[in-house]
Amino acid sequence: MKTRLINLLLLALFCNCNSYGQSNDSAVYFSARADNKFLCPNKRDVYLYLEAKGGTGGQRMPLNISLVIDRSGSMGEDDRMHHAKQALMYFVDQLSPNDNVSIVMYDHVAELLHGSEPVLDKEDVKRKIHHHIHPRGATNISHGLELGYEEVKSTFSKDHFNRVILISDGIANQGITDDFWLEAIVRDQAVQNNISLSTFGFGHEFNEVLMHDMAEAGGGNYYFIETASQAILDFEQEFKLLGSVTAKNTVVTVNIPQGLTLSTVYGHKYLAQGNQVYIDLKEVHPGEVNGMLLKFTVDNPQALLASVVFNATIDYDNVDNNSHCRKQQTVTINAATDPQACQNNLDMAMLEKVSFYTSNALLDGAMSDVEYGKLEHAQTKVRQAKTIISSLPTAQSNPQLQQQGQLIDEYDTHLAKHGANTHQVKHLHKRIRHKNHKLRKNKAQPQPKATSSN
Repeated sequence: MKTRLINLLLLALFCNCNSYGQSNDSAVYFSARADNKFLCPNKRDVYLYLEAKGGTGGQRMPLNISLVIDRSGSMGEDDRMHHAKQALMYFVDQLSPNDNVSIVMYDHVAELLHGSEPVLDKEDVKRKIHHHIHPRGATNISHGLELGYEEVKSTFSKDHFNRVILISDGIANQGITDDFWLEAIVRDQAVQNNISLSTFGFGHEFNEVLMHDMAEAGGGNYYFIETASQAILDFEQEFKLLGSVTAKNTVVTVNIPQGLTLSTVYGHKYLAQGNQVYIDLKEVHPGEVNGMLLKFTVDNPQALLASVVFNATIDYDNVDNNSHCRKQQTVTINAATDPQACQNNLDMAMLEKVSFYTSNALLDGAMSDVEYGKLEHAQTKVRQAKTIISSLPTAQSNPQLQQQGQLIDEYDTHLAKHGANTHQVKHLHKRIRHKNHKLRKNKAQPQPKATSSN
């Protein structure tokens, strides 16, 4: 059933992917490179790095937002509800009459507090938030999402930024509670209806793996609100990201050359079918760097005699002029009979990318191992991650690798001191996973659009 669902989503994802001419458009800069220009008999892994960087243009798209807030009983602890409501009211204050907003609140059931409509009376919307959202009941995330998506669809426009923003401090215990199916709902909405999702986790009891994975599947952002008082700062960051976009409907497609098998994609969720890999980036913001590292395995190095050619394309809509754009990159790797050819042609910049993404994934894997009680497995992954970084001669001059190394060291110190202590892990994992996510996504702070001096 799970495989069938994923295949259905794959078929739907790119049914509208039209062919456009090669473009010199500057909304997105697209590049590609391999870890080596040769394939040698002893080389089993091949890495392809793709980068989609936002240009300097961009504009504020009208928003079509549903704010879906958890009002379960635990939201009354540590002033979470007070700070969440303050953050929601701050967000409403940033909206304009061209934006649509709806508000859904949920406990064991969801309830529509404010139907989706243009923001013409901010004070009325804020009064509803202030007076009608109070902690009670359980946590039915699926019903909250259902109503949120319905509201966004009711005022959907391809010219708007269509997004659900989900707030929770707990674990789904009513309605649909299976993590896979909740993530599938979000992915379905992102793929079929082009509605993205950002998630905000409050406190230390929420399911951060689910909240993180839903945000990834929904093409949005994931936030861990460690202290309730920081809620407004995180909502400010979300609004800034929503407020400046250079490209929308952004999709990267990569062919898988014959003789290679895709192992994984680091950096973004992906869908694979046949000999194609699809990465749905949704929107690209000014200055934002979207890095994607694809790892392939050579099926039979001894039999691979011909060159390997990767064709990668990026399709998107330029927000400034509403034009459809396609850019293509071709990377050729030549077969070589001399094993030394690969060693002599190492790409150090690519080795840094490989070291970063693999160590980042190992840290995520270590945290999952601890959560399943596999402490020794986790410690092994942490040691591997540390070795990957420390063995790279240029690691100390790479800020991204330095930050990754510091985060791994912090987690290693915790494991040595506390092991898998449940209370300590709940707090630490949310903070480390959030930092690891931010490093991997490398979100650049959106830059304000330049204004004319005339």
